[in-house]
Amino acid sequence: MYRDDQEAALARAESATRENEQLKRDNDAMRNALVHQPPAPPTFMVLQPTMVYPHLDPRTLPLAERARLSNHSLKHFPVAVSVLLHYLTFGVFNFIHLSMNHGRMPQAAPNDPSVGKAIGFQFIPGFNYYWLFFNSLRLCDRLDLQFKLRGLPTRAPRGMVMTACILSVIPYVGQPLAWLVFWPIASGMLQSTVNKAAALPPTQFDATILPSVPMLPYGVPMTPYGLAAPPPPTWR
Repeated sequence: MYRDDQEAALARAESATRENEQLKRDNDAMRNALVHQPPAPPTFMVLQPTMVYPHLDPRTLPLAERARLSNHSLKHFPVAVSVLLHYLTFGVFNFIHLSMNHGRMPQAAPNDPSVGKAIGFQFIPGFNYYWLFFNSLRLCDRLDLQFKLRGLPTRAPRGMVMTACILSVIPYVGQPLAWLVFWPIASGMLQSTVNKAAALPPTQFDATILPSVPMLPYGVPMTPYGLAAPPPPTWR
């Protein structure tokens, strides 16, 4: 009996030794896989709308990405002519002309529309009510980003554009008022903002204007005390 117990104990010890060796080999294999796996692709190339508009601090972006986002091809157009053509074309000219600016700025968020989407989606019955708001307000956001990247305080007339959009979906009184008063003003102010952004050529981007700051997850800069600000909300 004693000899049988001793042999059983030796067998258990050998089994435990083999299991420990196997666990060590598995751990070494996982460690090597983690060390030698290729780095994940950068996530800042195309950012989420909740991070870009308006919560992103451009200083947290790598300099190469800030340069990419500032590389626009916006063009100057007279504001007075823009307002005049609004009345002559019943608002069609300014809608198409301003929507074309979506294709003249680099994509920052996945749902930034192209020129085709910006114009074409407006002709989808029912959906066009939503698209009127999205297309117009996203243009304001994208123009604002051009100024943020350069540390400038200029902003697009988002409030006036929002008012014009709201009146445009209210029949009888709202729609005539929007076409006669609010859209000409909003279009003129938007064109003025485009003209200011067009005066900032891509080559004028200067990294020293916005010095980089430490970046934590979600693209949130650190506070002076080394604490992270709360992550941007996800409801928008």
